Amino acid sequence: MRSMNGYKPSYRVMAGGKVYEAHSNPNAKKLGDLWDIDGKIAKVSLESGMDGSPIGDFTPAASAVFARDLPQLKLVGFDTIYKDNKPEYGIFLRVHLQDGTSFRMVFYEKANAFTAGAYGTEAMKSVIVGERTRIKKAAGLM
Repeated sequence: MRSMNGYKPSYRVMAGGKVYEAHSNPNAKKLGDLWDIDGKIAKVSLESGMDGSPIGDFTPAASAVFARDLPQLKLVGFDTIYKDNKPEYGIFLRVHLQDGTSFRMVFYEKANAFTAGAYGTEAMKSVIVGERTRIKKAAGLM
């Protein structure tokens, strides 16, 4: 196992040619403490909740709002999100990092929450919902 160039080993390591990411850290207070992604998000895209296929990319301005706010979100934990909100269908997002890697996360619109265990900002919610509508219309899905 070795650390991954450009990332804190508490977030990402490599072993056997695979990348492993942290999903919890008892010392993390905000998402940026868990995931070493501040300043490293290149863009955000929308994916199908059915098969994970890409649907379209957020605009650069929308991705910038997402990238600015995501690392600052207070971590409350997935269990808190799950306990405090009614089940709903999620919006499937892919966060693309500047090194060419990416990861998937799910956003719950009514709860304004992420499966990563954090509540979103109103700006993030507005961007995600607006971009989903724009992208789905452009793809002929609405």
